[in-house]
Amino acid sequence: MRRRVVEDEYKVVMKFKDGHDIQAVSLIALTTALKKSVGEVELAQVLHDGRLLIKCKDVGQRDKAM
Repeated sequence: MRRRVVEDEYKVVMKFKDGHDIQAVSLIALTTALKKSVGEVELAQVLHDGRLLIKCKDVGQRDKAM
């Protein structure tokens, strides 16, 4: 019998105000801002509709991102 290891995922999806387009921000600036405010995250991805998906490592990071 195999045991299934289930890990909790902590995801945050951010939508920016009208007129503030995430597409215009460089990836380096985005990475630097995320590291300063949230810390080292597992994944940060700009979605096709302009929202930002952040996959955090723990609950503390998720709370900071919100």
